[in-house]
Amino acid sequence: MKHWSVDEKRFKARDPEGYRRWQIEQRVNEGLGTWKLDRSELKRLWPKLQLDTDRRRLLEWYLWPKRS
Repeated sequence: MKHWSVDEKRFKARDPEGYRRWQIEQRVNEGLGTWKLDRSELKRLWPKLQLDTDRRRLLEWYLWPKRS
């Protein structure tokens, strides 16, 4: 499959971890559609993800709720 700026097939073959991170970033920043996020994977990749600031704050609120 070809993304407008990335050849996904080659990217996935060369760097599976980077491809997965890119895929999550794209879907979070541009819309999930019917795709669902895996909470454990999102937490594992969290430090490396480059997300929109507001969406990042919202996801932090969902992933690590503050308990009083």
